[in-house]
Amino acid sequence: MEKIHIKLEEVVADIRAGVDYSGLMRKYNLTFKGLLNLYQRIEESGALVGEPTEYPRPSVDSPLHIRNQFTGEILYSAPAAGVKDLVEKAVLAGVDLAEADLTKANLFGIQAPGAKLQESMLFAANIRKADMSRSLFFRAELGQARLSESTFRKVDMAEANLNTADLSSSDFTGAVLTRANLDGANLENTNFEGADLTEARLINSNLTGADFSGATLTGAVIEGLDFSVTIDRFKT
Repeated sequence: MEKIHIKLEEVVADIRAGVDYSGLMRKYNLTFKGLLNLYQRIEESGALVGEPTEYPRPSVDSPLHIRNQFTGEILYSAPAAGVKDLVEKAVLAGVDLAEADLTKANLFGIQAPGAKLQESMLFAANIRKADMSRSLFFRAELGQARLSESTFRKVDMAEANLNTADLSSSDFTGAVLTRANLDGANLENTNFEGADLTEARLINSNLTGADFSGATLTGAVIEGLDFSVTIDRFKT
């Protein structure tokens, strides 16, 4: 797990500003155990002395929340070991996570095929070594996200923003990426066999070893070139 230098005063400010447990875990890349340790450090520092009722220390039964990025409404809530586990539980329960705020979420290794994450916020999220086949990411924000070495077979990422994202060595067989923004993305050794990239943007993307066998690239812009016809096979 990527380590982030944590300043207690910043965390305390976030807590007082109403950032919930899940938000703290995403921002500071923490497991629930890490969150408990962080609260212990805060208590030892005395930064929230006199405020225990308003800002309680989390317990193993404390629920984590997935919220709507626009309204703040809770889309799903449950005790979980981390944000990845929380999302897996939500998907298993069939919860629609449209417009979810998962900014910078650590979803490394997540197994959540069929997830409904349309128009969700996943900016700079870690979705490496994951299985999200058949999931819905229509118009999702995935800029700077890490999606390498993952399975996204038959995923719907139409109109999604994947600017400068890392999709290297992932499987997008049969995926829908119509009008998706892949400018500056790392697509090295990525499999797009049979994928639909109609009108997609791939300007300044790394296409080394990428496989577009049978992919539709009608109107796609690759390295500044406008592909106006369907290409049966395109492999760099």
